[in-house]
Amino acid sequence: MDVAFYESINAQISHHLENIEAQQVSVEMSDDMLAFKAAHEGLKGPVHPTLDVDASTITPGTARWLCLKARRHAGSNSIGIIACRIFDNTDLAHLFHSRVIWGDRRHAEQLSVVEPIRHDWNADLSAVRGRLVYGGGAFLDRGFKGNELGRSMAALMHAVCMRVWNPDFLFNMMKADKLGTKVPPERFGYRHSAIIFDPQTQPDWGPMNAHKLVNWKSRAEEMQNYPGVQTAA
Repeated sequence: MDVAFYESINAQISHHLENIEAQQVSVEMSDDMLAFKAAHEGLKGPVHPTLDVDASTITPGTARWLCLKARRHAGSNSIGIIACRIFDNTDLAHLFHSRVIWGDRRHAEQLSVVEPIRHDWNADLSAVRGRLVYGGGAFLDRGFKGNELGRSMAALMHAVCMRVWNPDFLFNMMKADKLGTKVPPERFGYRHSAIIFDPQTQPDWGPMNAHKLVNWKSRAEEMQNYPGVQTAA
């Protein structure tokens, strides 16, 4: 990555840090994923196996998370978290078909009941390969929603990923039936979405889990609106 693009990423990070801090909220970052698990369980509940150090082998330097803390929040001042993890030299199809996305430390009997994957893998998804960053575990206190704080939190996390790992793609997952009640993927800059589980196949714990989306964007799409990126190209 040349100097101009590196400066563009730093400008994007500074921009979202300013947006967050303007709301009397500070940002803390860490690569301690055991601490992330504890924070997530305290705020939201169980963490996805991809980001769970007890379910996945997460080597040092391959995961990051950030925490938002507000001065005016009653009790614990932690009001938001989000995490990302990089999978290097792989492709999205492998992560799902090999079940790695659900953790490589889980017992075989646990892996046998995760949602099945249909055989007609989306052609666009087949091109998602290389250095892949998964983002998840996002939580924002209800009292801080509706003021762009969540959007800045996610955008900051993505920009940090660009500076630390320079990935080829960023992606996340969500249940399709939550599209009407959750923040839509495009709010976090994702440009593409596809259902990756066969809706005709019902896993053991209910049919709604079979309708799941994967959302993704390329490195170029992530950086398209970064400050100065057009003049740097």
